[in-house]
Amino acid sequence: AGSGTSSIGSSITFNNSGTVEAQTGTISFDSGAATFNDGSQFTGAGQVVINSNARFLGGFGTNNNLTLAAGTLSGGDGSIGNPTSEAVMNGNVNWSGGTLTGRWQVSSGKTLTIQSSGNTKILNGTLTNQGMIAAQDHLYFQYNTPLNNQGVYDLQADVSLLNSYAGGTFNNSGTLRKSMGSGTSSIGGSITFNNSGTVQAQTGTISFDSGAATFNDGTQFTGAGQVVVASSANFVGGFGTNNNLTLAAGTLNGGDGSVGNPTSQAVINGNVNWS
Repeated sequence: AGSGTSSIGSSITFNNSGTVEAQTGTISFDSGAATFNDGSQFTGAGQVVINSNARFLGGFGTNNNLTLAAGTLSGGDGSIGNPTSEAVMNGNVNWSGGTLTGRWQVSSGKTLTIQSSGNTKILNGTLTNQGMIAAQDHLYFQYNTPLNNQGVYDLQADVSLLNSYAGGTFNNSGTLRKSMGSGTSSIGGSITFNNSGTVQAQTGTISFDSGAATFNDGTQFTGAGQVVVASSANFVGGFGTNNNLTLAAGTLNGGDGSVGNPTSQAVINGNVNWS
């Protein structure tokens, strides 16, 4: 009972391999010493909030009721090929603040929501998305850490991918989509963008401003919105457009220098504006 908050307080070490069930109100982990082991479950109609440093080792399930709110949030134990080698989100999760380190995965069919909260969300580890990342706020990268998007990264406002310190890499073999916001979402300075999938601007503009974008053979630019390449970029092989691609600035390099290969030149398989 109780509609308020129950806290796992300072200096309390919490080791979990069972279930955290918030039937009502909120359970808040504030100690900075919580470990959620492989198989952890977050259940109930209430909320569970991680407000301080914590470790997630292996897969965990949620009832759409878990929020990562603050602290350094470490995924995995550094092993290779083991269930505990990364933190696997087998349920929908909200991310309202804090830094992800280590290795994280969003499972197919699940959603990680980057909430608009006024708090900075920093990626300082490897994040692999096989489901959906619903970005309602900016995401900041540190130390050239990678985000591997194999599902959908959905920009649900005029929000961007930005550099916090020493850049980052966005590897897109799925879909980078802008579904909301009539303004501009930017792939910002020091963000390396490697694309073999789809860049879909359903509304507004997706602008590549980093000077470090590569669009590989088979890239597709789709949607009713606009895609603008506003800094140096590489086009390697054929790419398609929905009459929505503008080459606006920078050095735009075609092909990879090979001979007789599909990647030897940039092939424009759609209407393109060169401004």
